[in-house]
Amino acid sequence: MQNTTNYAFRKPDLTDNYAIGDQNANWDSADTQIKSAQTAAAAAVAAGAATDTVIGNRTIDDTVTPSTGPNTTTNLFSMLGKMIKAITGETSWATLPVTSIKALFNSKGAASGIATLDSGGQVPAGQLGNVPAVNAATTTVRGTVKAAAVPAAGDPVALTRLGNAIESLLATTGATNVLSYTPAVAGNFLIYVSARVITAATNITVEVDYTDAGGAQVNMLYPLASVPLGTHMLNFPLFINAVAGSPITVKVTAGTANQAYISSSIVGV
Repeated sequence: MQNTTNYAFRKPDLTDNYAIGDQNANWDSADTQIKSAQTAAAAAVAAGAATDTVIGNRTIDDTVTPSTGPNTTTNLFSMLGKMIKAITGETSWATLPVTSIKALFNSKGAASGIATLDSGGQVPAGQLGNVPAVNAATTTVRGTVKAAAVPAAGDPVALTRLGNAIESLLATTGATNVLSYTPAVAGNFLIYVSARVITAATNITVEVDYTDAGGAQVNMLYPLASVPLGTHMLNFPLFINAVAGSPITVKVTAGTANQAYISSSIVGV
């Protein structure tokens, strides 16, 4: 009689007499081995059975694009690695960030920190540091002011936009008064003009009428010339001195109606 290699089942030879005990012994052995295998399999999936030793080492690839749905353990960890890298801004998920989210939160409104906004959406004055406050400008120190008119002699040094025209269509080929402002006090002014030509080039002339100490003046800020398609500033700003009580008027003439939009500003300096 011989036995099997793994479980030693009995294998009667051809010359052996049949013995029921041999058959029963084989079944008993098979029953024991099957039960042992079932017990081991149950232990392998029991809670806590998947230890680090069982799972083995995994390497994170932080270039794997995150996606939803089931995936392998390695891919899931790799996706998290790429998300961490995107949050920190570093070249690797394992590189510590320059600061923490908590530190950023605590730095709001603090010195050398991050400015915050008040309920009106403005940076509080206490966080402006050395930025001059409103009305901080003087006759000798340039700063910020809130002004509704040209600063009079001795008033703070400032730039004040006094008149403004935005996208005024030249609907005719005659002279169009695009912008006019009458100074309450004599002063210096800058006049800016730009044109937006919409479909084809057209001739444009810009004239500024005002009165200075010498009397009525007519300045051809932009003599008759063709303006191509697109948006263009028409010549350099015109600097003038004007008396009080007489209007400063920007007149624009187009060679073709409905081809140009004019924007202009009068600034007190």
